[in-house]
Amino acid sequence: MSLQTLPSPTTLALSAVATFLLAYGAYAYTTTTTLPKSKFSLPFVGSLFAIWPYLKDQKVMKFIYEEQRRLGPIFTLQFFGSIPVLGNPKEIKRVLTDNRSFYRGDKFQQAAEGVAKYSLFLLPSGDLWHRHRKLLAPAFSPHHIRTLFSTTLARTDALLDHWSTLPHPIDIYDQASRLTLDIIGRVALGGGGGEFDCTKENNDTFQAFGEIIKAIGDRYGMPEVFWGVLGVSRKQIQKSADTARGVAERIVERRARELKSGGERVGDVLDCLLDEGTDGEKLTMEEIVDETLGFILAGHDTTSNALTFTLYELMRNPDVESQLLDEIDTVIGKNGTPQWDDLPKFKYLDYVVK
Repeated sequence: MSLQTLPSPTTLALSAVATFLLAYGAYAYTTTTTLPKSKFSLPFVGSLFAIWPYLKDQKVMKFIYEEQRRLGPIFTLQFFGSIPVLGNPKEIKRVLTDNRSFYRGDKFQQAAEGVAKYSLFLLPSGDLWHRHRKLLAPAFSPHHIRTLFSTTLARTDALLDHWSTLPHPIDIYDQASRLTLDIIGRVALGGGGGEFDCTKENNDTFQAFGEIIKAIGDRYGMPEVFWGVLGVSRKQIQKSADTARGVAERIVERRARELKSGGERVGDVLDCLLDEGTDGEKLTMEEIVDETLGFILAGHDTTSNALTFTLYELMRNPDVESQLLDEIDTVIGKNGTPQWDDLPKFKYLDYVVK
């Protein structure tokens, strides 16, 4: 073979990369697993061609939901590798609570690129995660849970009054998101500085946080090359990310000024973040802002989703709704107001929520 017929370095490099990708794809595809997986799966790309129509319409979760109905509550999604999908409450609880058996990687951090990095719900397992968790733990004392209860009642009443001024039908998920953001700001973040008020419509803040939550969810587990297709590239969400970080920064700066001028500590999440840990080291301002932003995002999204789906299922099951209303009337009377000590009496409500 003459020198002229030898492949160029570029050709050799491309061949090596192609060989690696094919080998990786074959390995990922043939790896033994006891979990069911999509029958549309191909080597390396997995279920890309089955997911693509959903990807274009930004409805990937619909694909996962349909696969879950077909394959069962626990299955493997093949998409440039194997992604286990859990829909079994018992197994989800085990994964979330058994820190010894399950290690959380940095996929949440990757999905939140351009938004936040040093938030408890984003951090991978390790020393930094444990330090942040230990610092925040005092904010979840029984005293603060009681404060949460009374504030929830007051803000829910305010929102229900506000509904009488809105045209119907009402977007329940949007309203539940506004309510939970409002409550989190008042209870956990030094009052929230007036940034969140569930009775005010057309608030850019609510829209920004909603878009950020959706972006992180759409990005999670998705190769970055597809973020633009989903409308969640760094550039596409920059405006919402800037708005959300601006809110978090204002909340932190306002509370820091109050404490510096002799304001009373209430021991909420924001006070814990601004305080020194037991190791005598304070968080950096970037960590404090990221934790504030992360707490707002994670705290309000989980609760608003739970509220929305609970109300949805109650409307689908009027017999359950009727029994629940009967229990409420029995415990507090018609038009009564629930008290903290009434909570253990709501047995049927406990079943409904769980």
